Amino acid sequence: MNHSFRSDPPNPHVYWHLSPRYKVAPVLDGISYDDPSYGEFYNDDDAKRIVSNEVIEQIAEKLKGAMATR
Repeated sequence: MNHSFRSDPPNPHVYWHLSPRYKVAPVLDGISYDDPSYGEFYNDDDAKRIVSNEVIEQIAEKLKGAMATR
């Protein structure tokens, strides 16, 4: 981010926007995450699902574990 270089020393960072796609809906903590637009090149669907902080933490831990094994 360019504004990271306004300070001296600069403090840049990386951030991601993840848009996982699923052919088969995964289930985490009893919640099914279906993907009705799976296989489409671009999806302009603004549908959002609100989940608890606990579920967000579980997802983050699974992502960290998956990235650590690569």
